[in-house]
Amino acid sequence: MNIKFILAGLLGIATGYGLSTLPITDELIDNGKAKTIPSINDYAEQSDNDVIVENKPSNATLSSNVETEAQLRDVLADKDKQIARLQQELAALTDKIHSQAPHHSSNFHQAEGLGADKGDGEQLRVQAISFEQLLESAEAPYVSMLSTLEPEAKDLYSTLHSNVEENSQVERDFELEMKIQDFVTLHSLANEVELASVICKNGVCEAKGKELASYSWQRVMNSMLQTPWSRFLSSYSTADQIDDQGEFFYTLMKY
Repeated sequence: MNIKFILAGLLGIATGYGLSTLPITDELIDNGKAKTIPSINDYAEQSDNDVIVENKPSNATLSSNVETEAQLRDVLADKDKQIARLQQELAALTDKIHSQAPHHSSNFHQAEGLGADKGDGEQLRVQAISFEQLLESAEAPYVSMLSTLEPEAKDLYSTLHSNVEENSQVERDFELEMKIQDFVTLHSLANEVELASVICKNGVCEAKGKELASYSWQRVMNSMLQTPWSRFLSSYSTADQIDDQGEFFYTLMKY
């Protein structure tokens, strides 16, 4: 029997039953011709660059991003409101400080009997009072020190306590007073100095108080005069030991 007919018969039978009788090889016999097909290993060795994978965000991811952006906008809006509120509080506090500064100066002059108020907060200019007249109303611990001041310092004292000028520099005077007080309070020798008062007016600052240790105020003054903001044109300091009361200091600074 012819072998070709036998093979044809076997193939026909296999095809009729729906079975594949082809072996897993790299060659397929087609009409007696060899045809090469890629093997599984060939597909595995292909470069990943030939495979394009498109990642599309899901609806859940898009929804989550939208919610996150909305939350961030709400947070930023709240921060803007807080900043606006703080700015308003700062402006109100600044206005309050500025409104109190002329009142503070007015009280000081009226207490000395050197000035009067027009009614709108503006100070009247009065005649200068001599140093001798002012010395009569000086506080007891400082009288002896004031009497020994140099002529230039006596003139500054008279300018400070006599001449009442317009309040064009009230803000600057008030700021300088605060800087001096803060500097003394924060100084390393703050525990050795008792600052009784600081007054800045008419281009003159007065600082007085008590020393709890020798030369403590002079050391504080030397440090303060080295700061950028304390550009005083001149300064005069004196100290005196008062019986049973301690050592007091008095300073005048021109700016």
